[in-house]
Amino acid sequence: MSNQNENLGGLQPAEGDSQSRCSREERSIDTQSDGRTQAPCLKEPTFDVTFFPDEKAYSKWVESLTLHGLCDKIQKTNRAHRDNLPWLKLAMFGDQRSGGDSLRNNANVLSITGIELDYDSKKITLDKAIEIAEEAKLRALFYTSRSYTDEAPKWRILLPTSEPLPPERREQLVARVNGLYSGAFAPESFVLSQSYYFGSVEHNPKHRAVTTDGDFIDLRDDLDAGAIGKSGKDASEERNPYKEYGNEHAYEAPLDADEMLSNMVVGENVHNTQLSVCASLLNRGMAIDDVVEKVIEATRKVAPEGWNWEKEERLVRGMCEDWVIKQEGKRSQHRADSTTKSAKTPFTITAAPYAFPAETSIPQYDWLLGRHLLRGDVSGTAATGGTGKSSLAIVEALAMASGKQLTHDNVPSKPIRVVLINLEDKPNTMDKRIAAAMRHHGLTKEDIGDRLIVMGKGQVKFKIARQRTGDVQRNEEVIDALNRLMTENKADVLSVDSFIRTHSVNENDNTAVEKVVECFEEIAEGANCAVHLWHHNRKSGGLGASVESARGAQAFIDACRSIRILETMAAEEAKKLKIANRRPYFRSFNGKLNFALGTDQSQWLATTSVRINNGPALNGMHMLGDDVGVAEIWQHPGTAEADLSDANVEAIKQLVGSGEWRDSVQAGMWVGKAVAQILNLDPEEDKALVKTTIKRLFEMGVLKREVGRDERRKPVVFVVPCSTSAPPRGA
Repeated sequence: MSNQNENLGGLQPAEGDSQSRCSREERSIDTQSDGRTQAPCLKEPTFDVTFFPDEKAYSKWVESLTLHGLCDKIQKTNRAHRDNLPWLKLAMFGDQRSGGDSLRNNANVLSITGIELDYDSKKITLDKAIEIAEEAKLRALFYTSRSYTDEAPKWRILLPTSEPLPPERREQLVARVNGLYSGAFAPESFVLSQSYYFGSVEHNPKHRAVTTDGDFIDLRDDLDAGAIGKSGKDASEERNPYKEYGNEHAYEAPLDADEMLSNMVVGENVHNTQLSVCASLLNRGMAIDDVVEKVIEATRKVAPEGWNWEKEERLVRGMCEDWVIKQEGKRSQHRADSTTKSAKTPFTITAAPYAFPAETSIPQYDWLLGRHLLRGDVSGTAATGGTGKSSLAIVEALAMASGKQLTHDNVPSKPIRVVLINLEDKPNTMDKRIAAAMRHHGLTKEDIGDRLIVMGKGQVKFKIARQRTGDVQRNEEVIDALNRLMTENKADVLSVDSFIRTHSVNENDNTAVEKVVECFEEIAEGANCAVHLWHHNRKSGGLGASVESARGAQAFIDACRSIRILETMAAEEAKKLKIANRRPYFRSFNGKLNFALGTDQSQWLATTSVRINNGPALNGMHMLGDDVGVAEIWQHPGTAEADLSDANVEAIKQLVGSGEWRDSVQAGMWVGKAVAQILNLDPEEDKALVKTTIKRLFEMGVLKREVGRDERRKPVVFVVPCSTSAPPRGA
């Protein structure tokens, strides 16, 4: 089995490994004759990019990427809906959360690694924008927005810096680029923590991501001369909105903040002084980090030994953040350019009268395996340990890839492409099982072609979501990698065994498990494929399995569109069928029911032992190869059908009509004995089949029940042919 790691992108390397990255300290900088600094060309540098799973930014992750690497990521990212697209920011963030619990806020920006500008005026085409950057010799990345069209172009530009810079530098750099484009960029481009979503929706063919080579924006001081700030004026004339707001509303800063701080006295006025100074300095426009540093430095001078400075810094920072949050709404109304926060769009629900589409225009369900796997949805199979789950997963994958029905579930007539990931069995085990399954079911390599990708334990390792201190953190890198794996290989089914190994959340936490399944739902929708998650049942304690037997939270059952349960034959069932070894036999039942279906309503399978030719060769024959279990259809006696030909039916009617046959199984004249006699069955050995056949004869109108009296004149139920009646003895 070949290793398929190259198809997984972000899924590799496994945890604990590290990828080689280009550090900025390693590169050299060349200076051109005109004084501008030339970006290195021999070794492309990396820069840190922070990603958020969505606009709420409750969690984040950081990747060190080259510009071309980021371009490739933007180009390949795809989601079914805009709200599912991830966000990016060329900056490093701390762990401070806003009042809405978001990590994406100005106070939490530690440093910038580049700038981002958004163009939405729909006049400058993307090609023209690229041309301007190329003429200016700027190192940049352009990508289209979700709704981009050639007639109404909307796009964004990312420009990395040569090294991490203080947040205060960002506005100057944005003004440089804004000037280059004659002040065309949206005002929110100047907001420090402003981030943007990236990627396409439903594989928009207009989606593009393009890079240009040149200088880092922070090394181009020559662009300051034409810089245009956020109000559309020369950058040097820009007003400070914090200071302007304070002037308008008489929030005057102290004449000497240092003097106020030096007059602090522990036990008298420390808290009030800190509050006043923080509000005043923030009102002047000083950054929160600078305010905190200044206030803490002054407090150190008057505080006694043993002061808890970690706690003190949190308190001061909290004062600053509270002030900013309280003033944000008022301030946004008085900023001359309204740049930092757009008006919140009220939540609305639009509706229209139902259009009653023609029945012929409604797309059919695209079933890929029986009525279990549906394109665009997540389905699950839960099995008791040792049932034959992994063997069945392989046989079903081979059935779909070959277009040949190998189990009870039908497959599309045209073979489809399957990605089979087994996180429990090593490649050697997978190779044996696949070889045995193909040998037993008569398949060749030509039957499968290139439509099957298989990865075993150790070839791939990932966690699609993690849970720390209650919060679930989605691994967007893994989601993107699985999406790429499916789309690039044009795969129709992603089969993953087992679900428990794909995440590290509390499996008994309904909310957490639901979010994990949602990650796979995004893959099903984004890659337009079916996702099949193989799961474990909890120990039943001797009770029969049901859909609720699936291990862990009920959310797994609720979140999957279809759930199938596999259960080894029960000891009582095996005894009734006189089967000595029940372990190879297992049943499958599908449906979100809170009870187990009867054995005659289940699909039965068995694991049969197949010897493969991997043993030592002797006289051209491979001897003593490995014996491997392979899943196959098994006909349960209770589900078998007897031969009810016209001749047999007529013979049954004649025999039943000639005697006093009864409905009770305990009766000496049980009608089953008459039926068994005609069909050459044993009324005891084949009792399950005989009972099923009698039921069919009632349904067919061949036999019927009638109440009469026995020789002791007690009421009993006779069985008679529909054309006659039982002799009502003693009537």
